[in-house]
Amino acid sequence: MFIALLALTAFAAAENIYECTYSDSKLKVVTVYEDGKCYFENTSSKKVTYVPAKNNAPAQIKIISYTTTDCSGDEPTEDSKDITKKADISSSTTGLVYLYNEEPDKMGDECSLINNQVYSDDQCTNVTSNMVRYSCNVSTKNCNKVSNTEFYMKSENKVGYFGVFYYKDENCTEELGFGAQMYKCGMCVPQSNGDKYVKYECEDECQNKPNDDGSIATIVAFIAIALFFVF
Repeated sequence: MFIALLALTAFAAAENIYECTYSDSKLKVVTVYEDGKCYFENTSSKKVTYVPAKNNAPAQIKIISYTTTDCSGDEPTEDSKDITKKADISSSTTGLVYLYNEEPDKMGDECSLINNQVYSDDQCTNVTSNMVRYSCNVSTKNCNKVSNTEFYMKSENKVGYFGVFYYKDENCTEELGFGAQMYKCGMCVPQSNGDKYVKYECEDECQNKPNDDGSIATIVAFIAIALFFVF
């Protein structure tokens, strides 16, 4: 949550272009571009810029795509997109729309920053993308039945790990006490479906819990032991 807030704060001071995908009248994905900045993903890159209205031509978004990762090269391709006003977005809006310096409604409430970076090396030092994306209106329940069983599973962070955990009930409230595909938070691990690596950014609940109670309990225990031997 803190990372997402930090990202939103940084973008607030810049001129931003919001690439928004709507489906079934709901916001699904938001990619945020700083006007004119170079963004790369895997082996390509692009710049997304605002082109002001001129003469009879309306303002547009220009996308310049490159086959390199640093927005260089002699033969980039260009594409132009119409700008949508936030006020014109309605329940019938679907597909891809571009907003200029207007953050989509409810983005802060309905979207979460995708911060599990993918890397090309096993030390997780070379990121494959610097794109800034948010996933929106994802079901918080995310509890699914395991085929051919009476159990249910849910992907989540738990005790410093990201993984698939199993439950007895359809609401994923009664834990079975075991999981699968578990990755320790912050560790560089291979992706299950490719030659890339990923680092799951999640909090270690054990390390981040307030330690006042534990510290006090430990101190009291030591004092009690000391008094026992003294007296």
